[in-house]
Amino acid sequence: MESSYAKMESVVRGHRNVLRKGGIQLAAHFWAPQADSTYTPVMAATGALVSGRRLLLFEDILNIRAKIVLLDGDLDAFAICLNPLHEADLMAQDMKLYIENIAMGKVFGVKMFTNSQTPRFNATTGAKVAFGAAPAGTDTIASFLWSKDEVMKADGTVDVFAKYNDPDQKGDVINFQKRFVALPFRNKMQAAIYSPQA
Repeated sequence: MESSYAKMESVVRGHRNVLRKGGIQLAAHFWAPQADSTYTPVMAATGALVSGRRLLLFEDILNIRAKIVLLDGDLDAFAICLNPLHEADLMAQDMKLYIENIAMGKVFGVKMFTNSQTPRFNATTGAKVAFGAAPAGTDTIASFLWSKDEVMKADGTVDVFAKYNDPDQKGDVINFQKRFVALPFRNKMQAAIYSPQA
C-alpha cells in the first residue's frame, strides 16, 4: 500500500523475464551438440590464452563453418549464437571485420546472435555440461551453431494464477506457468566452439 512504484507491474515483469530466460536456456542447451561427432562437430577455440581461457578467433568460426558445409547443410538455414565473451574476442581481434559482418547480421554467411545463456562445456574434454548442473571449475563458455531445419521448439501460452485481496497474505498473490520445449530432431547439423582453459 505504501509502495511509491507499481509493485504489481514490477513483479509481473520479473516473472516474464524469468520465463523468457528459461526458454532461451533450454533452447541453447538442447540445440548445442552433446559432444564432438561426425554430424555434431565440437571444436576448441585457438586464440591466445588470456585470463585463463583461449580467445575465439574468426578463423575458428571459418573452421566450424567448413565442417558444417562439408555435411551438405544448407548454409542459409544455419545460425550461430555467440557467448558475449566470444563476441568481445572477435571485436578485439578485428573491429573492422566484425562491423562489416554484423552490418549484414551474419558472420561468413551464417546468421549471428549473441546471448549470455549459451551452454557450458567441459574445458578439457569438450563435452557439454548437463543442464542445471552446479558450476564447476572445469566449466567454460561456448558458442554454438544450429540448423533451423534440424531443430524444433514448442512455445506454449502463459497461464496466470492470481488471488487478489487474499485474506491470508493481506495482498495479491500471483504466479505463472508456461510449457516450453526445444529439441533437435536427429542430433545432426549442430556445432559448438568452446574456450579451453589454462
